[in-house]
Amino acid sequence: ALPISKSEWPFVSVQVITYDRPTLLTQALHQLAAQDYPGRLEVVIVDDSPQSCKDLVDAFASTLDVRYIHACDRRYSIGEKRNTAVNEARRSGADIVCIWDDDDIFTIDRIRQQVSRMLARGADCSSIQVAFVAVLKGSGTG
Repeated sequence: ALPISKSEWPFVSVQVITYDRPTLLTQALHQLAAQDYPGRLEVVIVDDSPQSCKDLVDAFASTLDVRYIHACDRRYSIGEKRNTAVNEARRSGADIVCIWDDDDIFTIDRIRQQVSRMLARGADCSSIQVAFVAVLKGSGTG
């Protein structure tokens, strides 16, 4: 059975990895703020851009539990940035780590649906397959 009360849902830590894409980061944060996940949700942003996006991130502090790590001393590999975010999730006691890249676009039920499926199946991990469809002008039939 799926959890009913907010406290029964697993604590999810969403990791957002970014580099020098403040517009995409803003869009990702708007999507995360709109998620309908009923449990506790935190967002950990790891950014190795030369310029800090802290002011941009702070604008979401009233709607998201968000932490911003500006690791600007050098360029980090995506693996190093993900590991940093996972370590932050461990420190905060999260039950699940969710990967959400700064250029991802998902529906408002993405996290709830993914966690629900994990719980229903007793799964330790889950993935999402994404398919892109393009409609080219002038390629229609008829």
